Amino acid sequence: MGIYLNWLLIFGPIALVLHFVAANDTYVFVAAGLSIIPLAGLMGQSTENLSQKTGPGIGSLINATFGNATELIISIMALKQGYIEIVRASMSGAIIGNILLVMGSAIIVGGIRNKEVIFNPQAVGMGTALLSLASISLIMPTLFKMTTPNVTEQQLDSLSLAVCIVMIICYIGYLFFCLKTHRHLFRSEETEEEGEHVWSIKKSIIMLIAVTVGLAVMAELLVDSIEHVAKSWGLSNTFMGVFLLAVMGNAAEFGSVLMAAMKNKMELAIQLAIGSSAQIALLVIPVLVFLSFIWIPMDLIFNPFEVVGIVVAVAVSQILLLDGKSHWMEGLLLIGTYIILGISFYFHP
Repeated sequence: MGIYLNWLLIFGPIALVLHFVAANDTYVFVAAGLSIIPLAGLMGQSTENLSQKTGPGIGSLINATFGNATELIISIMALKQGYIEIVRASMSGAIIGNILLVMGSAIIVGGIRNKEVIFNPQAVGMGTALLSLASISLIMPTLFKMTTPNVTEQQLDSLSLAVCIVMIICYIGYLFFCLKTHRHLFRSEETEEEGEHVWSIKKSIIMLIAVTVGLAVMAELLVDSIEHVAKSWGLSNTFMGVFLLAVMGNAAEFGSVLMAAMKNKMELAIQLAIGSSAQIALLVIPVLVFLSFIWIPMDLIFNPFEVVGIVVAVAVSQILLLDGKSHWMEGLLLIGTYIILGISFYFHP
């Protein structure tokens, strides 16, 4: 799918030209955003090829490190500009989007080809359990601030750092669980198609470096123009982060998951969608909290509306997937939930 979107790369130079001639920020935002979509796809393709060359163990670590690089790069650029609210919103949107939109789309694609989609309920259950932990990690600091009068910023920062340490430890434990002690639960019986072209390690690394640089440049242009665009379009920063930035950042996951679904590798597709959400929740968010102390400290006090959205997404996915089978109607229900949340965030001040 990524190859059909590579023509969007032309918007990268266009965004740079528009920026240097001081064009309207809206044009810069749109051009930079469009260029990020194929760049994110190339990032996913590079890590996928590396993982096939290095083996499943190291490959999983590579995907864990670079799978959500687009979201991380955009968020770091936003943190440098002080857009903490947008960073939190984009992280929430990435989790919600992967669970509802990306996985829902994959289930519909798989359900069209098969009357019933079968997958390992234990592997999916562990992924959704991780997301439940992530929900608790965001609920408790938010409730703490809402119920504790005269709380200080230092207390909130200390609480957030302590929770982030627990989140990272649990994520490392999850990696050890799925790569070492219980790797049989995550070994799909689906095999790669014969004759599938795989890049060399050298080409994959060069592409990874080039794409990372391109993403960093485009992300900075995107963030520089986001405040003006939000005002001119009449959108809240929360909606911009939860939906617009999250959709751009999720392009790599969306492409990888849909390609897996089209090849009838449904177990892989579902594990990718849930695994990506778990990475964001338990690794990317804590890393951003630690990095934020370089500029402006960011705590784990998310907008209650965002926290509820994450809890709803996790709960719906657990209800629909824990029986180890699905069909296209359940995919439609996931996407319907995503649209309802989108409408609610649009009208939320």
